[in-house]
Amino acid sequence: MRDALDSGMRVTDFEAIITYPNTETQTPSHYKFTYKIDGNLIVDEFDNINTDEANADLEEEAVEEQKSSTSDETSSDSPLEITRLSLSKEEIDITNKGAESVNLSGYTIVSVTGNQTFTFQSYVLEPNQTVTVYARGGEGDIKWSGSYIWNNDGDPAELYDNVGNLIYTYN
Repeated sequence: MRDALDSGMRVTDFEAIITYPNTETQTPSHYKFTYKIDGNLIVDEFDNINTDEANADLEEEAVEEQKSSTSDETSSDSPLEITRLSLSKEEIDITNKGAESVNLSGYTIVSVTGNQTFTFQSYVLEPNQTVTVYARGGEGDIKWSGSYIWNNDGDPAELYDNVGNLIYTYN
């Protein structure tokens, strides 16, 4: 429509119908614009997206893509790996890929960008089991903090054993 106005075409009978999903939200769910340009009827109609959900999905995809395109570093023979980090959901998964249980007491997760740390108290991770540590807004097995931890613009995670050795880096 802007091109039509800029070119001097005649736009008439403009109508905008904006639909909301309920009476509580101020975010429209659908738009429909109807107008005529030099007598020709034009109808533009589209659904609105939830930008928070769309951005979270994109961030998840970017993290997974980054993980597959970069090599995570393991500096020991530890069976533990950081298998998922959701910056926007404030969740990190640690998986035991070994054949024996691992007592995580004293193991530490580090949010590298903000230099925040989480130290496991008493938790045994069985073979092929995953533990999810979460912060504000996240869900999982163990709560790290009521505050936001992970920098959504990028924040590597490191896992240290109970004597301070770096055993896994997730970029």
